[in-house]
Amino acid sequence: MKKLQVVDESKLLLNPFVNNLQIEATRMTESNKFVADADGIMLPVTSLIEKRQNTKIFSCPGCKDMVYNLSPGAKSLYLFVLYNLESGQDWIQINIQWYMTKNGVKSINTYKEAVKELCRYLFLSQTVDYKDVYWINPMLFFSGNRIAKYPDKVIVKGEFNK
Repeated sequence: MKKLQVVDESKLLLNPFVNNLQIEATRMTESNKFVADADGIMLPVTSLIEKRQNTKIFSCPGCKDMVYNLSPGAKSLYLFVLYNLESGQDWIQINIQWYMTKNGVKSINTYKEAVKELCRYLFLSQTVDYKDVYWINPMLFFSGNRIAKYPDKVIVKGEFNK
């Protein structure tokens, strides 16, 4: 395997995609928490929250290889799932016709094989009571805040004070 070249970031200049980038955010002020500014004046703690919905893909040992080894049909369905998750929801209802139309899939069997593969490799799991509704694996990906969704699953591994 060819060794990758060493990249000097100072020579990369400016990312051309940043020219027109605008990130809409909401400023959240916590009126019951304060922090001292450079002059020692106590100000409420503020933070920015990005407004645009996003889906996070989590890294874990072997996760990349799981995705790399998916068939093209399963990768296509996986991307469809990632882009169509509702924030804070750990399940997805797949509109098969819409998926097939948007992805140029001609055969229902191609879709069915992709679903089976994503279930076999634990990206999705079929729900019991609903057809075409699947649990997503929040260890691999999630749209929203996993800590808010699963507070009983949080394990604090470290702390810091500002």
